Amino acid sequence: MATAADICQSALEDLGVLGTGQTMASGDLDICFKALNQLMDQYAAERLMIYTVTGTVWTIAANDGTYSVGATAPAGNVIVARPTYISHVNYRNTSTSPVLELPLKLLTDDEWDNTPLKTLTSVLPIAAYYNPTYPLGTLNLWPVPTSTTLQGVLYAPEQSGRFAATSTTVSLPAGYERFLVKSLALDVAAKFGAVPSPAIQEGYRQAKMVVKASNSRQMDMGFDAMVHDSYMNGYYRFLAGV
Repeated sequence: MATAADICQSALEDLGVLGTGQTMASGDLDICFKALNQLMDQYAAERLMIYTVTGTVWTIAANDGTYSVGATAPAGNVIVARPTYISHVNYRNTSTSPVLELPLKLLTDDEWDNTPLKTLTSVLPIAAYYNPTYPLGTLNLWPVPTSTTLQGVLYAPEQSGRFAATSTTVSLPAGYERFLVKSLALDVAAKFGAVPSPAIQEGYRQAKMVVKASNSRQMDMGFDAMVHDSYMNGYYRFLAGV
């Protein structure tokens, strides 16, 4: 499998900076490696560049509705790489058998801002609000649960991290290697006085399209409440004025 150095080598070959059989100078490798990690950092913020969703379990403390989210030192209450986006927040009541995992409603910024009593308590929560604060995100449960037997499960896209060294193996799904080569070539071209060819630009466009298409997730369809008419026995209006 390719390493980070291989990605850098291929990018400079595409640009014509290196010929067949030539090897990068250490200074050129440093430039490319730094740029590659900057790209990885950027792609961690693009939802369709993230290929998997993982669930992280944490203990919900009684009468505590606010939890920090992140793995950087010091780590948060929910130990996972701070997500920019989250997919779901569920809870488990470990006092029941079998233990069921039940979903919480994810509140929008407006819904959370307009919640009049954020410290309201209840045995079980019914909703959650995530604010991607930095360096640790902030997750609020509402109402604040008083149960002593709850666990939370946060589902979030798992971001690809930076490469630790030029020798680090690129362990990513199919399609990413070509995409990283083309995107790196475009990113470093000016640093090496090169002009990306139309073939590189088109290759970048196609490779990114393939990666994003493979990361698109099936979603449940939702409707605004105004679309639904109760007297239509569960049917929905799709045409204005009908």
